[in-house]
Amino acid sequence: KKKNAGKSVVIIEKSENEASKLKAEGFIVLNEAADDEEVLGSFKLTNASHVFIASGDDGYNLLIVATLGQVAPKDTFSGKVTVLVSNAGNGSKFRIFGYRILDLTQVISRSLESEA
Repeated sequence: KKKNAGKSVVIIEKSENEASKLKAEGFIVLNEAADDEEVLGSFKLTNASHVFIASGDDGYNLLIVATLGQVAPKDTFSGKVTVLVSNAGNGSKFRIFGYRILDLTQVISRSLESEA
């Protein structure tokens, strides 16, 4: 549970260093690989309000998305999954899964435009 947020946030982070930082900030952190079928299968995704896939590596995000599709029926988390895409050209690769796409390059562009 994030401090003072009122919602439980669970993060799967394979880097022990990053996991420690996130724990210090008040998050629940599993120091595991996010593409591990057993780890993803251990969650009750029907209880999740959101699922964010945001490793920073589009290829790894694609592997996580594919694994998620193997461990739970799509209707379990329909409308709940958002994938952070670092390279705008990769967005189409994720659309076939029917998830929301958050294009990092567009977010940065909009932020810079609003500052101008």
